[in-house]
Amino acid sequence: MKLWLLAALLFFTGMANAQKITVTDTDGNPVPYASVMTQDAKFVGITDLNGVLADAKGNKQLSITHVAYKTKEVDVTTLADGRVTLEDSDFGLEEITVSPKPFVYVQTYYRCIFYDETDGVKYYRAGLTDNVIDRQKKENKAKTRHISKAFIGIVKTLLNMLAGSAIDNQSQIRTNRFEKSLIRHGKEVGLTITEESPNKKIIRDTFGIVGQIIDDKEAGQRHFAYDSHLIHKHKVQAGGNEKKIKKLEARDEKKKNRKDADFTIYQIDEDGNYLPEDFVMQQYLSDYDEVEKDGSLTHNFMLVQVFSIERAYATKDEVKQIKKDNKLEKSYEAIQQFERQNKIPDLPEAVQQKLNELWKIDKD
Repeated sequence: MKLWLLAALLFFTGMANAQKITVTDTDGNPVPYASVMTQDAKFVGITDLNGVLADAKGNKQLSITHVAYKTKEVDVTTLADGRVTLEDSDFGLEEITVSPKPFVYVQTYYRCIFYDETDGVKYYRAGLTDNVIDRQKKENKAKTRHISKAFIGIVKTLLNMLAGSAIDNQSQIRTNRFEKSLIRHGKEVGLTITEESPNKKIIRDTFGIVGQIIDDKEAGQRHFAYDSHLIHKHKVQAGGNEKKIKKLEARDEKKKNRKDADFTIYQIDEDGNYLPEDFVMQQYLSDYDEVEKDGSLTHNFMLVQVFSIERAYATKDEVKQIKKDNKLEKSYEAIQQFERQNKIPDLPEAVQQKLNELWKIDKD
């Protein structure tokens, strides 16, 4: 009996000590896939689809970051029920007037940051992607210009991946194309999108919930949040191909407990339609424990953020001139100035300081 009481006491003590954090916006809606780190830039975790981080792991001073909101520094001990409210970022797209010109030019800015639990911020990379949408050929060609180095690669453009070849002569993505693309991608696992409320849809497959879609009608935005790694893993498992399953298992054995958190925002009209040039921003998080040679685990975290910063209907000559004008100098001071001018959301202060240090080491 004494042993049972001791075990129970330890269990409930552990429950009491777990620092649950719930992150919401100013309307009380949960903020999925916010990254939580210490104020000295050590990664702690990612909120789930309900905006919850189960345990702050004993850390008292935290920085909470999300692509669509202002970074917030908090003292866990002062939070009421562990609740944190984030304010919308100032980032947004200016109105664009539709014209009969043959091209749509969309420039995106990206930054990629890599952390590990030992050094905190470790690698950094950024760049500009020129997306040129040919409205007659229904093509989207993209070219990325990098402005710093890291050992991590990055896709050329997320906008090109999302828009694909579904552009008609009006430069319009078919209604709900992204939703249909998700369903088609997950057909092997019975992926479905069902309406939970007028403004919220749930993304499920045969294994359970893998994401959600929120329409912020006041802001005129559609928010997609889903776990691409989980969907891919379920597809491989459902496919039954032993070779692919073993390959996935080997990768997951090397990168244990992997979680991917994909978050994309588009501007939408009253009917929920959107254009390629209505891409606003995307955030991709990858969180995993990597097995070292000595068998120990190192926790790693990669953050990629993409922002649409320039949009125009243009002729071929105008596109060339815009590309020529839109340049970024290869210095971290220029990057910081560029981000301020384009209202790119701030990173936590400790991350910025670490990037200043890294830039002195790696200026190429």
